[in-house]
Amino acid sequence: MKTILTVSMISFMMLFIFGCTKSHKIYDEMMEQGHEQIKQENYEIATDFFKNALNEKQNDEKAAILFQQTQKMTEAKRFFDEGKLDAANKSVEQVVNMKDGSDSLVKNAKQLRKQIADMEAVKKKYAESYEEAKKTFQTERYDESISILESILQQDLSHPFFSDIKHDAETSLSEMRAVKATAVKEAEELARARAEADRAEKKQFVLKAKTVGAAEGYWLTADKAAACHLTNDYLACAVKESDDLFKDQIVEVNWLNEVELELTFADGYKTKLALVEKNVLHTEGERMYRVSKEEANSIYEGHYKLP
Repeated sequence: MKTILTVSMISFMMLFIFGCTKSHKIYDEMMEQGHEQIKQENYEIATDFFKNALNEKQNDEKAAILFQQTQKMTEAKRFFDEGKLDAANKSVEQVVNMKDGSDSLVKNAKQLRKQIADMEAVKKKYAESYEEAKKTFQTERYDESISILESILQQDLSHPFFSDIKHDAETSLSEMRAVKATAVKEAEELARARAEADRAEKKQFVLKAKTVGAAEGYWLTADKAAACHLTNDYLACAVKESDDLFKDQIVEVNWLNEVELELTFADGYKTKLALVEKNVLHTEGERMYRVSKEEANSIYEGHYKLP
């Protein structure tokens, strides 16, 4: 009987030892595979391996820490890929601050932290450029604003973290191009209108140049000592109580500007007049005022009349 009990106890102990040895071997394999997946940055797979290691060796502190650490790193990567960099940063800090974990994981977490910081700095730069484009646009410097936005959109904005700045830049660029197109069209229409007005003005000036225009009529000096009659064909003037009367034929009228004209007479003599106001005519040395034919001839008291 003793012999039977002894054999049974030995068999049980052998099975127990075999079972323990097998479990320990699986644990080691799971831990090894977990570390290997960390090196390959397959953090989610690494988490599964460390979980399996815990199943084989419950309450194992090393496996538990690595399980939690890879979980947080998986979480950090997910947040990063979704563009949630603030959340990713928090998870990264938890990975870095875990004691007795994976040095490789801590190193990778710090690299991810730097990548996050770099991306945040780049986005800040893009945001500043975007605001500059809006301010520039408000001063109607359309080409400069559009150039700034085009420069932003030429960058790699494929990461979800840049989705908002990309959307804002694309929307603003479309709006700015539309406003610029309208402004260009309005400017072209205004330029055409001005050109048409200039042509019309020049045409009127050419027609006016052939005549004395508004300068035609009877004119009297301020002291009423002399009067003149100006037409497109002649200039006739006479001085009161004098035999000083002349009538010279006009062969050419040349408007020098909008108010000043030059008359050329048949004998080649030239004189300049300036119609500074509708009823005021400046001659060379005299200031004359527009009057009626009767008022002009009244100063001669019937001795003679202007034609």
